[in-house]
Amino acid sequence: MSNSTENHSHVLFNAVRLAGEALVLPGTSQLLDGKLGSGALHAVAGVAARSVFGPAGWLLVAANSYAKSSSGASLLERISNRSKAAQEQPAAETAPPEGAAE
Repeated sequence: MSNSTENHSHVLFNAVRLAGEALVLPGTSQLLDGKLGSGALHAVAGVAARSVFGPAGWLLVAANSYAKSSSGASLLERISNRSKAAQEQPAAETAPPEGAAE
Protein backbone atom coordinates (compact mmCIF):
# COMPACT_ATOMS: atom_id res chain seq x y z
CA MET A 1 0.00 0.00 0.00
CA SER A 2 2.92 2.35 0.71
CA ASN A 3 4.24 1.76 -2.79
CA SER A 4 0.89 2.81 -4.25
CA THR A 5 0.90 5.99 -2.16
CA GLU A 6 4.41 6.84 -3.33
CA ASN A 7 3.37 6.28 -6.94
CA HIS A 8 0.35 8.58 -6.56
CA SER A 9 2.44 11.32 -4.97
CA HIS A 10 5.04 11.01 -7.76
CA VAL A 11 2.32 11.30 -10.40
CA LEU A 12 0.82 14.30 -8.61
CA PHE A 13 4.22 16.01 -8.37
CA ASN A 14 4.83 15.43 -12.09
CA ALA A 15 1.40 16.89 -12.89
CA VAL A 16 2.19 19.99 -10.81
CA ARG A 17 5.55 20.39 -12.58
CA LEU A 18 3.96 20.00 -16.01
CA ALA A 19 1.17 22.45 -15.21
CA GLY A 20 3.73 24.93 -13.91
CA GLU A 21 5.70 24.67 -17.13
CA ALA A 22 2.72 25.23 -19.40
CA LEU A 23 0.64 27.65 -17.34
CA VAL A 24 3.05 29.61 -15.14
CA LEU A 25 6.52 29.86 -16.62
CA PRO A 26 8.91 27.60 -18.51
CA GLY A 27 11.59 26.44 -16.09
CA THR A 28 9.17 25.83 -13.22
CA SER A 29 10.03 22.14 -12.97
CA GLN A 30 13.73 23.00 -12.93
CA LEU A 31 13.14 25.52 -10.14
CA LEU A 32 11.13 22.97 -8.14
CA ASP A 33 14.06 20.54 -8.50
CA GLY A 34 16.39 23.19 -7.07
CA LYS A 35 18.20 23.84 -10.36
CA LEU A 36 18.00 27.61 -10.17
CA GLY A 37 20.40 28.42 -13.02
CA SER A 38 18.76 26.07 -15.50
CA GLY A 39 15.29 27.12 -14.37
CA ALA A 40 16.07 30.81 -14.77
CA LEU A 41 17.61 30.19 -18.19
CA HIS A 42 14.51 28.30 -19.35
CA ALA A 43 12.28 31.08 -17.98
CA VAL A 44 14.15 33.76 -19.93
CA ALA A 45 14.25 31.56 -23.04
CA GLY A 46 10.51 30.90 -22.72
CA VAL A 47 9.63 34.59 -22.54
CA ALA A 48 11.92 35.33 -25.49
CA ALA A 49 10.54 32.42 -27.51
CA ARG A 50 6.98 33.57 -26.86
CA SER A 51 7.77 37.09 -28.03
CA VAL A 52 9.36 35.77 -31.24
CA PHE A 53 7.37 32.60 -32.03
CA GLY A 54 4.19 33.05 -29.98
CA PRO A 55 2.66 30.34 -27.78
CA ALA A 56 4.36 27.56 -29.76
CA GLY A 57 7.77 28.90 -28.73
CA TRP A 58 6.68 29.09 -25.09
CA LEU A 59 5.42 25.50 -25.14
CA LEU A 60 8.54 24.19 -26.87
CA VAL A 61 10.80 25.71 -24.20
CA ALA A 62 8.43 24.43 -21.49
CA ALA A 63 8.54 20.91 -22.98
CA ASN A 64 12.34 21.05 -23.09
CA SER A 65 12.51 22.12 -19.46
CA TYR A 66 10.11 19.39 -18.35
CA ALA A 67 12.02 16.74 -20.32
CA LYS A 68 15.30 17.89 -18.79
CA SER A 69 13.77 17.82 -15.32
CA SER A 70 12.06 14.44 -15.61
CA SER A 71 14.64 12.47 -17.61
CA GLY A 72 17.87 14.43 -17.29
CA ALA A 73 18.09 14.93 -21.06
CA SER A 74 16.82 17.85 -23.11
CA LEU A 75 14.58 17.32 -26.13
CA LEU A 76 17.50 17.85 -28.48
CA GLU A 77 19.59 15.28 -26.60
CA ARG A 78 16.74 12.78 -26.68
CA ILE A 79 16.20 13.25 -30.44
CA SER A 80 19.93 12.99 -31.09
CA ASN A 81 20.18 9.77 -29.07
CA ARG A 82 17.24 8.22 -30.89
CA SER A 83 18.61 9.10 -34.32
CA LYS A 84 22.00 7.61 -33.39
CA ALA A 85 20.32 4.43 -32.17
CA ALA A 86 18.23 4.21 -35.35
CA GLN A 87 21.33 4.60 -37.52
CA GLU A 88 23.21 1.89 -35.63
CA GLN A 89 20.34 -0.61 -35.56
CA PRO A 90 19.99 -1.28 -39.33
CA ALA A 91 23.72 -2.03 -39.59
CA ALA A 92 23.38 -4.74 -36.96
CA GLU A 93 20.27 -6.19 -38.63
CA THR A 94 21.86 -6.49 -42.08
CA ALA A 95 24.93 -8.40 -40.87
CA PRO A 96 24.61 -12.15 -41.47
CA PRO A 97 24.40 -14.27 -38.34
CA GLU A 98 27.57 -15.98 -37.17
CA GLY A 99 28.09 -19.40 -38.70
CA ALA A 100 25.64 -18.78 -41.54
CA ALA A 101 26.53 -20.42 -44.84
CA GLU A 102 27.30 -17.99 -47.58
